[in-house]
Amino acid sequence: MTMDQILNEIKRCQDIWKTFEGDCLSLEANIRASEQDLAKFKEEYELLSQNLLEAENEAKAQEGSFQKMLQLGKKDSTQLMQEKQALEYELKQLHAAQEEILKMPAALPNKEMVFKGHVEKEKMDSFPEMLTFVPQIRYPVLGGSALITFEDPEVARRVIQMGQHCIQLDEWSYVHVKAEAMTLLLPSFLKQISLKQSSQQVLLSGLSAFSVPKDQLYDKLALFFSKRKNQGGEVDHWEQLTNSDNIVLTFVDDGVAQRIVEKGLFQVPLGKVTHQIKASHCLHGEIADLQLHPSFCARTVLLTEIPDVLGRELMCEALEIHFQKQSKGGGEVETAVYIPAGHYAVAVFEEED
Repeated sequence: MTMDQILNEIKRCQDIWKTFEGDCLSLEANIRASEQDLAKFKEEYELLSQNLLEAENEAKAQEGSFQKMLQLGKKDSTQLMQEKQALEYELKQLHAAQEEILKMPAALPNKEMVFKGHVEKEKMDSFPEMLTFVPQIRYPVLGGSALITFEDPEVARRVIQMGQHCIQLDEWSYVHVKAEAMTLLLPSFLKQISLKQSSQQVLLSGLSAFSVPKDQLYDKLALFFSKRKNQGGEVDHWEQLTNSDNIVLTFVDDGVAQRIVEKGLFQVPLGKVTHQIKASHCLHGEIADLQLHPSFCARTVLLTEIPDVLGRELMCEALEIHFQKQSKGGGEVETAVYIPAGHYAVAVFEEED
């Protein structure tokens, strides 16, 4: 090779070396940038790993809380179911007790009766062969029930036929109640009533005109009839009749009652005012072979399963408003009575005129 060729080759090699050096510098710069990116990626990876671990721990904690809540929910559900079953059992027991009460005709003949009819003087020595009486039927009404009496029997029949009724309490609240027929036991056959006139007791009537307290009045009457000048004698005790202002005086000696009844009317002074009262024979009777038959109330409906969500007056008003509406199958309501849960009442039924 010539000298010029050698110099050219050296120059060419020098150029290639410079290029290699440039490439090496560039590679070193890229390596440093890659190392920085790698360090940044490692930091992000560690941060993501930490966040993921925290998320997993939080998820496990929430899962544990949910499990506890689920267990508590199951426990509450089981407890509520047990309470519901207990309440249903108690309701069945109450209905069974109610049915038992309605099936107790044997207790009726033992009830004391007082004859308040008119007896003519010429027939005092003989009792009439027949007595006409209007029975009063006492029906136990349990808590969570109501009685609705309609003016039209057809409305009562329609309400009973519908069975279930949805009562609106306000814009958002409703309750469901059940309508049932009122079944009462009425006497259908009475073989015999034996009456016995008491020789020691008198029945005093006409006491409603007195304005003093009953206990004071009865004590004054006992004192009045204990005096001989008033045809009386020593009084053993007095007794007020149920659902009546009349009282029965019981004397120690026989014959006193007969003297008082023979006089009949007495003027009893009370302060500056004198009142007239009447003394009558006190009769005791025994009922033989009383037979009963079921009878349905034509205009009265029994509502049951009423939840205890409103007071007595508000619930009674809601029921009356609902059953006044013809669109709900109702009609004109004559009376409405509601018995809240935890209470009870006795409804008295009489034969309509």
